[in-house]
Amino acid sequence: MSLLGRLEDLSLTDIIQIVFLSRRTGVLEVIDGGGRHTVLFRHGLVVNASAPEHPDLITFLHKRGNVHSDNVRVIRQMEDSGIPCGNAVIDLNLIAPDDLGQAIRERVLGVITPPLQSREGEFNFILSESMNPVDMEYEPDALLKDGGFAPQKIIGIAEGEKIKPLRGLEESLKAGKALLRGSTSAGRPALDLGLGAKAEDNVVPFPDLSGAPVSPPAPAPATKENSAGEDTGAPLSTRSTHQFKVAGGLFEIERPDAT
Repeated sequence: MSLLGRLEDLSLTDIIQIVFLSRRTGVLEVIDGGGRHTVLFRHGLVVNASAPEHPDLITFLHKRGNVHSDNVRVIRQMEDSGIPCGNAVIDLNLIAPDDLGQAIRERVLGVITPPLQSREGEFNFILSESMNPVDMEYEPDALLKDGGFAPQKIIGIAEGEKIKPLRGLEESLKAGKALLRGSTSAGRPALDLGLGAKAEDNVVPFPDLSGAPVSPPAPAPATKENSAGEDTGAPLSTRSTHQFKVAGGLFEIERPDAT
């Protein structure tokens, strides 16, 4: 299942916070004028990122001056044998663990800062069941205290500051958690959140506070009123329900009093 949209509708800051609050693992792809950028998440934390100018960690460390050209070939051979690049540079005593952690954070910041500022381009978040150290290019649990970077470390939230509810997404966060868990109603296939999907294909029961989708309670039948305002007892033909639908990357809530 994937989540697609435009950064003008849902900012990269919002996406990072939604994935963090949902504790999901996966890959976020952002395509803009600068090319393809990827951000790797594990359990909601950012663990790595790449951009066209430094497609892998060894290239970034080489340009940064941490790895000499003579060592690049050796490290790539170690990668081919299943040793992550980050582990290799530490094993070869080319960089200290703390310095490598700082270098990876700088790389993440270099990748996400342009789309954070421009809000141009399209994104595609793809869920994954797990992510191995070779994919991440190092072992986050061994290198980083928290096993990754929380939003406070990469998008300018002050240290210790609590993440505030996202603008216009307070209700959608509950729905987003259910979607990111891959929850579906009985008998329905997993949602495809492609921008070209029909709205009725993206309607699922609104989840309760625990995040699990439940069937909406049957509303009491509404009745018509005559010109004097008296109840005629005649049922209305339609009534909106407690459901949400995905539109252009954002969530819209239908309420009983919606027209």
